[in-house]
Amino acid sequence: MRNSSVMGRVASVAVLTAFVLLATTSTTPTLGASLLHQKSSNYNQKLEAIRELSKAAGAPQIDGSVNQEEICLTEGCLDAALDILNAINMTVDPCKDFFQYSCGRWLANNPVPPSASRWSRFNRLRDEVNNVTQEILNEEPNDQDAKPINQVKDFYKSCIDIDAIEVVGLEPLNQVITEFGGWQLLNPGVWNSSAFDWLKSVAEVRRRSLQSVILSVYVSADLKNTTRSAVYLDQPGFGLPRGVLITPENYTALITAYENYMVEVAQELGTSQTEAQLRTSAKAIIELEVAMAKISSSDEARYDIDRIYNPYALNEYQTITDGVDTEFSIVWKNYLDQVFSSSGVAITDNEFTIVNELEYIRNLIPILKGAEADTIANYIVWRLVSGLIPDTNAAMRAIVFKFQQALTGATVPSTRDVTCANAANGVFGMAIGVKYIEAVFDDDAKAEVNTLVENLRLSFKEMVTDADWMQDETKTEAIAKADAIRSFMAYPDWLENKTAVEEFYQGLELADTYFNSQLNLALYRMDKGLKGLREPTNRDEWIMYPGVVNAAYSPELNSITFPAGILQPPFFGKLRPKSQNYGGIGVVIGHEITHGFDNQGAQFDKDGNFNNWWDDVTKVEYDARAQCMSDQYSGFFAEAAGLNVNGDLTLGENIADNGGLRESYRAYQKYVEENGQEGRLPGLEHLSTNQLFFLGYANIWCESITPEGLVNQILTDPHSPAEFRVKGPVRNNAEFAAAFSCPEDENGMNPPEEDECTVW
Repeated sequence: MRNSSVMGRVASVAVLTAFVLLATTSTTPTLGASLLHQKSSNYNQKLEAIRELSKAAGAPQIDGSVNQEEICLTEGCLDAALDILNAINMTVDPCKDFFQYSCGRWLANNPVPPSASRWSRFNRLRDEVNNVTQEILNEEPNDQDAKPINQVKDFYKSCIDIDAIEVVGLEPLNQVITEFGGWQLLNPGVWNSSAFDWLKSVAEVRRRSLQSVILSVYVSADLKNTTRSAVYLDQPGFGLPRGVLITPENYTALITAYENYMVEVAQELGTSQTEAQLRTSAKAIIELEVAMAKISSSDEARYDIDRIYNPYALNEYQTITDGVDTEFSIVWKNYLDQVFSSSGVAITDNEFTIVNELEYIRNLIPILKGAEADTIANYIVWRLVSGLIPDTNAAMRAIVFKFQQALTGATVPSTRDVTCANAANGVFGMAIGVKYIEAVFDDDAKAEVNTLVENLRLSFKEMVTDADWMQDETKTEAIAKADAIRSFMAYPDWLENKTAVEEFYQGLELADTYFNSQLNLALYRMDKGLKGLREPTNRDEWIMYPGVVNAAYSPELNSITFPAGILQPPFFGKLRPKSQNYGGIGVVIGHEITHGFDNQGAQFDKDGNFNNWWDDVTKVEYDARAQCMSDQYSGFFAEAAGLNVNGDLTLGENIADNGGLRESYRAYQKYVEENGQEGRLPGLEHLSTNQLFFLGYANIWCESITPEGLVNQILTDPHSPAEFRVKGPVRNNAEFAAAFSCPEDENGMNPPEEDECTVW
């Protein structure tokens, strides 16, 4: 689950609903005997599986304390019981290690697939959505469909046609390199240094491939006035995780793999240089990238919006950077003119511009001035080429995967159909969503989850009201912001309008080859984003397409989004017990609501503007509580990675995890109070519904991960590893300790009160 600025399944909700409705009406004479037998047989098979799993798990046998009438035996309850029994390890004490208790069996039976670095409930569901996507993309074009739906089918077919890609070979890539003035790494004697313009080159890379190299520019809402958009100048991304580049001595194997990657790509492209010469050039490229990474800011430092919001007129900022070095100037107007050249947007001399990283740009100037021109050129083209080669021939794709192995621990590449479906969704996600919704989504789910949103919203507001550390004036502002959060559920209504779908993709055209189509799509996406500069902010904007198995909060829009992809088991099911829906999608909803009040979201008001609405007393208390949580998570050690969690980097997600769990449990208790106690689950009769709620929460985070993947996650991901997304929130939750009768244990799931941390 992610904060957007900064969270399908083949047996879909629709199919499940039809299945269970048929089963519940099986006594009527309208169903044929064979169908009745089929449903009855399937139901009995589930009961038998539950009995076997429960026995194998060593579940306590039912005694007189549990009435048979208290056990839920609906299809939804059987499915929920099977989910839990296939994950739980009852030999572990839940008060010692709730992650292993909840997920131990799942971890043992679900190793990381060879083509991945991790495998989780999210990944399994994404695979099932991907299967539906591939079925859609393999259908023949239909003249009755919107043009983009047929375009994406053509795009997908060109992607999976690896024979055609082999015939084309590296020629389109070589053409792009030629258009950039050649690559010194390939032909140093031919490369013309006098014609090289580094600023124009990085602008063209940004415009044509979406890659941010040396500098970055984008258009987004003005954080202090979100009714309009602004140009943002920023630090770039890098070819390796920033955490690796700033301490290369700690990651020598990855640095060597990166060097080998450059050398092998250049050799595949037919360089005239020897391997020794290539390695000298590659080391110089890495040295330059390390220098730039070391002057860049960490992700956690960028959570301070006040630090990164620096507004200027473009000509005013030009004067400032000119003053850094009179002999080396970055002409910002030229840079922006080049980036915007095909967007139809004209940049003015005094264009309102927000600079995110003042010190990065100030310190960049002497680095570039002191670097050799050929090293700068080699780095720029390297980053361009490395972004394009996955779309070329098999030999080059093998080189890419060899590097990815070092980075993620995967042992085989993804299958081509999965790769191509992901590529199709990258641009055509909304078009695919039209067919995905038609194929698998039950619209009734929208209404039920919307009800959950309102229940969770109320729960959060009650927690604010009860917060004795907040002053009344700030409570009023927080409640107003919670009320103002807009919710986007499943898919945008305009997907049902063919004309609207075609307008959304207006201007998008494919090319003669898969490689060139990817170039067209990159330029289309870049220009579409840049055109927003002269348009008012669209507060109805969907920031995710329907098939995404995730959820998100947008601070600028003060909105939460839950695509259709996540509105399925194990997160949600119309017939599942409420303990599982509240423990699943309920916590997800609470998580996203809480993002509006985490260490980043709390800096924005109800209208999405960067604006301090906190009184001084409450702000001091909030910061202390957030620091407690940051320190707490920094103490969590991920043994397989040999690293501690970065509590600063993950703070926003940890606040959201903790708050979301607490909010959803509160909402579930209110549901039980109003509707009565739910039945227990078969095979798990010894567990109360409150315990089942916490198991439902933990189960969505069952995940296996490679050591390499875990290192990469800790260095780059604002989310804590799955183990600590379970352990952290339950350690801070008194209701969990009460539900499982956990004794106080500083090393277990119920630490002393002084070791607990609570923000919301």
